[in-house]
Amino acid sequence: MKALAAVVLALALAGCSVNVGRDAPAALPGDERIVFSRTLVPGGAPGPAVAQANEGEPALYGSVFLRNWPASGTVTGTWSLDGESVSELRQDVQELTQGRRLRDTWLYFSLRPVGGLPAGAWTLEIALPDGRGVPGTIEVLPLGAASVPLFHEPGQGPKVPAVFREGVAELAARFELRRDGELRVELHRGSALHWNATLALTAGPQEVRIPQPAGFLAGSYTLALVLDGETVRTGGFRVEVP
Repeated sequence: MKALAAVVLALALAGCSVNVGRDAPAALPGDERIVFSRTLVPGGAPGPAVAQANEGEPALYGSVFLRNWPASGTVTGTWSLDGESVSELRQDVQELTQGRRLRDTWLYFSLRPVGGLPAGAWTLEIALPDGRGVPGTIEVLPLGAASVPLFHEPGQGPKVPAVFREGVAELAARFELRRDGELRVELHRGSALHWNATLALTAGPQEVRIPQPAGFLAGSYTLALVLDGETVRTGGFRVEVP
């Protein structure tokens, strides 16, 4: 992910990750709270704090400044959208710190969905090894004629990052259409058109199911929402070999 001046330890995930960094800004929070930002500065501290973000922005970072960071235990970061958990990330502290005790340390989780941030109230809950929970919420404001799609298997909740097992026979895309019209849904695998459907829809929440009776093959997929001939939103997911 980002280059840290002292310690760079990350999980290789496309949509979410967790890191620790040692550099701190001149003014530290008076208590442990999550600081949301669009960027990080060298050393792993958050860039300028933001109180809200816009739909479609490429990344969001939730950071907390910790003193007397322990060298053992597990840290968990859970992202939720409008109260629905979409991603949970766990990491052993010894792996993050390579067994070293870090003092006055920034810990941050990133959110980078393919297609950008979906609109809604995003909450990050960081559970620390000593049992403390540090929550924070930021509003991502809606923009455009359709929301960023979220992907899931039927009967399950959405995933961020959207990663599914090879062979799954059906996936679904959930999104909001913000005006009536003829919607063409195009699914590309790589650069090739893989599946499409044309629907006459009215504004409101939508769910489009994408059947693949032979099962989805491994690869990267992009979904385009084309409303009345105009591509108004894209999103994507990955299918991986178990």
